[in-house]
Amino acid sequence: MIHCIDDFCEDYQKELAYAETSKYLEIASYGVFMKEMSLTRDSWATDKLSSILGTKLKRIVSYFRRYRKERDEVTFIHSDQGVADISAVLSVSDQYNGRFRTWRHRQTGQTFPEDISTLEKLHSDGLDSSNWEIIDDYEMKPNRIIVYPAKLFHSRWPKIWMHEWPRTIKVFFFNEQ
Repeated sequence: MIHCIDDFCEDYQKELAYAETSKYLEIASYGVFMKEMSLTRDSWATDKLSSILGTKLKRIVSYFRRYRKERDEVTFIHSDQGVADISAVLSVSDQYNGRFRTWRHRQTGQTFPEDISTLEKLHSDGLDSSNWEIIDDYEMKPNRIIVYPAKLFHSRWPKIWMHEWPRTIKVFFFNEQ
């Protein structure tokens, strides 16, 4: 189940300032540039989301992720299966911050990978959105968080929006306890 929660941060201006003053590093994983990221140590969202979802969560990691207009970022439709049980994306911007989408693979009908070999194939298909159909589409309004099963295929959208203005989000990964 996907949860779209507006006005998530009680002190959103503090969160904006935290995002603005954080030290960002360029991080690569598996040889792929993973954007500018800044790890965060705050745990306030864990208790709040545990209460909303009605289940005890354990935060694995959280970080700010910044996409800047001078970069040509590559969007790909992907799953975070194997990373966490639950993922969340918080819009940390005073302006339009793109969209969040979930997807179904056209050929297999899958909304999440059934096994590792399928995951690998469908990740390569994720580079071309014509291989997919949209299931859910959410505007990333300021202080909106989208919480979803990590295994769902998802992406930011559209691909080219960051050429016009930067985007900052906070990503959370949780396991259920």
